[in-house]
Amino acid sequence: MFINRTEEINLLQSDFECINEGSRFIVLYAPTGYGKSELVNKAFNEYDYFIRVKVAKHECSKNIPCLHIKELGRSLNYFAMGKKTIPTLEQFFKNTEKSISTISKKIFAEFIEKNKFIPSSELGHIVRQKKGSESEDITDAVFTSDHSDAYTIICKYIKHILNKFYVIVTIENIQNIDSESLVFFQELLVTNRVYILGEYTESEDTQIDKYHLYNYFKNDYIKSTIIEIKKMPLMEIIKECYNKPDVIKAILEDSYNKSSGNLHNL
Repeated sequence: MFINRTEEINLLQSDFECINEGSRFIVLYAPTGYGKSELVNKAFNEYDYFIRVKVAKHECSKNIPCLHIKELGRSLNYFAMGKKTIPTLEQFFKNTEKSISTISKKIFAEFIEKNKFIPSSELGHIVRQKKGSESEDITDAVFTSDHSDAYTIICKYIKHILNKFYVIVTIENIQNIDSESLVFFQELLVTNRVYILGEYTESEDTQIDKYHLYNYFKNDYIKSTIIEIKKMPLMEIIKECYNKPDVIKAILEDSYNKSSGNLHNL
């Protein structure tokens, strides 16, 4: 349940308006469950170019080179599929990449072989059939490939989009950002106009300290800041719930179900 946060929402919206389409990086930090993602959604969901980059918090998302870059590219491509003004990765291929057929052949061959769709002896024939086709398989191959050409394509695609459109990007679990993505995002903020929020979940096993992250992006070209999302005051919650019996009932039911059924434990 998301309660109030009007002050924080107004702060983010005012900051976005005041930045006047300049480069901005915000570290938004709090422990898990404080509502960082929902707060950002409430603040920016009505904006035309608001993109959420989903990165899982679990261990398998740590120490993966270029992970946050790939997920940004994937999120931009997904957003573009519902926004006719922004090209998808496939459209970007056709319009700007003359050498894409050669690159995509290598990446797609690797993708097929890795996923064991067909015997390796038939790879050449399948790739020739896919060349120039409008297939989602090529896009999937690019985003899942570890090939250096895939990384190059994704970086070019991201820069192309952000060079043409002023976009609000919020990145989940930025506390686990890999070093390659860190360098790339700094370059993006220096060379393009983009508004980036990093949702930082405080825990004991983060890969980068929140203040180190903030200082890394703070320079003459980037306006960087750090914002703490604090625990909601109890009286504010009570005030919000006062005339909402359904909410009070849901809270009591949840508390009861988590207890042993003993009222003293509620």
